[in-house]
Amino acid sequence: MPLWLPFYKTSDRRKALLLQMSASTIDRLLKLHRRSLGKGLSTTRPSIKMKTKIPLKLLDGETKVPGFVEGDTVAHCGNSIAGEYANTLTVVDLFSGWTELRSCWTKDAAGVTSAVKKIESRVPFMLVGFASDNGSEFINDVLYSYFSKRPAPINFVRRRAYKKNDNAHVEQKNWTHVRELFGYERFDDPSLVPMMNEIYQAYWCPLQNYFTPSMKLVAKERIGGSIKKHYDEPKTPAQRLLDCSLVPEADKVRIGSEVHSRNPIDLKQRLDQKLKEFFEHVYEIKRSQRPKTGS
Repeated sequence: MPLWLPFYKTSDRRKALLLQMSASTIDRLLKLHRRSLGKGLSTTRPSIKMKTKIPLKLLDGETKVPGFVEGDTVAHCGNSIAGEYANTLTVVDLFSGWTELRSCWTKDAAGVTSAVKKIESRVPFMLVGFASDNGSEFINDVLYSYFSKRPAPINFVRRRAYKKNDNAHVEQKNWTHVRELFGYERFDDPSLVPMMNEIYQAYWCPLQNYFTPSMKLVAKERIGGSIKKHYDEPKTPAQRLLDCSLVPEADKVRIGSEVHSRNPIDLKQRLDQKLKEFFEHVYEIKRSQRPKTGS
């Protein structure tokens, strides 16, 4: 809230009152606006052939520097996984929470690898490790070769099968960054993919990475039969990178200039307009697909 309030055109008294509100009060007031929209379908399919090449490992103990990321895909298939439809690749940095999203048509190996390349070119740090589930969109020769056949290979590992908590960071972002934005509708027209990518790259990801703080779990403490979790102060992903002594100064200057050159209110307003145009296009496609009936 302290990041956004200076851009709002309202009285200083109202801003002061908002800053005095506790997190529980905010949650209570927003409860009616946070109703569940449903549950998505899983399209993860295991790939047996490549499992011997890609080790089973957790990266969580190695996240003292940026660059160790988790990846996953979200299927925009509606109520049926039949046919072709848009998918979103989610990649989140375990150290900072920096998240990048890229939509692709289907989940073939070439398409997902191309999306990974584009995301790698956008993140403000070097990729060091990549962790995914056991789906065939990740566990394949194309992505494995991309990570391994380079001067500085990326540590490519996979999580345990049927253990969603192993990939908890990216699973969380699948909800907060993808489902809360686009919901559970079916996007089965290729023309929607570039529109989704424009929304992700120009508006949504900058809002989340530069202006949306989150808390990070730093420790767990067992007290009797319960576990108490300790979190650090809320920070944006950009701020976590700026505070890290291991991030090169040139990268910090670039991140800082991006933060100061953007207006979150303007980004949000333009995002809302783009989302309106996107869903109008979606509904127009759905209307054109309905069978015509006689009089």
